[in-house]
Amino acid sequence: LVLLNYNKITLFGAWFLLLRLHCGSGVVKLMTNDPAWLSCNALLYHYWTQPMPNWISWYMSKFPLWFHKFSCFAHFVIEILLPILQFIPVFRFWASVGQILLQILILSTGNYGTFNMVTTILCLSLWENKDFPSFVQKHFSPNIPNPGFFSIFSDITCTSILLGIVVLSVFPMTEI
Repeated sequence: LVLLNYNKITLFGAWFLLLRLHCGSGVVKLMTNDPAWLSCNALLYHYWTQPMPNWISWYMSKFPLWFHKFSCFAHFVIEILLPILQFIPVFRFWASVGQILLQILILSTGNYGTFNMVTTILCLSLWENKDFPSFVQKHFSPNIPNPGFFSIFSDITCTSILLGIVVLSVFPMTEI
């Protein structure tokens, strides 16, 4: 997110969190060996059992089997593959678009609180200036002056927090 001139450590932390949220969600579904997820049939009943389903969920549950299987497969691609591609600059924008579309679809069929909105905002950290519409770009200055000591303090703080997140992520990732 070049518009706000974040340092690279902060951006990497946001991207790592996004990787952890999406990949963790996708991998856990596969690692449970649940036949519904492994056969891509989980969406046949997901729309009924998710948190606070809405009227769109009812219509989505009526779609044909091939649609549910394709949606489940696409879900795994978006949750597992795209977060890895976000670290490759050429694919970064499209990886974020796929993840944002998934969050919009999930939000449109059920209520997961603020999770979808927070994840979408994290996905926007993958965008560069050129990816934003011009009416958004004109409200931000990419040339924010370096604040000196505060910048060094901010870098140390962000690095410490990021290292803490990475260290605390190792054990749960090995337990999957």
